Amino acid sequence: SKDPRFHALPLASQRVAAFSELVNELVYEVLLSKVRQRLNNVAHLPIWSSVEEQGGFPIPTFSAYPQAYVTSVGEYLLTLPQQLEPLAENVANGETNTDEAQFFATEWMFK
Repeated sequence: SKDPRFHALPLASQRVAAFSELVNELVYEVLLSKVRQRLNNVAHLPIWSSVEEQGGFPIPTFSAYPQAYVTSVGEYLLTLPQQLEPLAENVANGETNTDEAQFFATEWMFK
């Protein structure tokens, strides 16, 4: 059994690594889907198709307040660490309370 030529599961570690990478990609896609959804129509906002006023100097227009979609995306991104922290603590402590993890994951998905 200690023979270096013997591998009980020769492809298992490669397949586990590939599966882990796919899961990570899925998690990132899910986490960023809300951001993509909010920013999807930004290019079609009226500000991008408005006619430029003819004047002496081109002066950009700014607002003291951020647009609603920017605020929404920012708030969402700032809440991610709070939502994911309990899951990371369980993994770091070696706890495998799947019911609690499932609860937090479900709660996060429906926010």
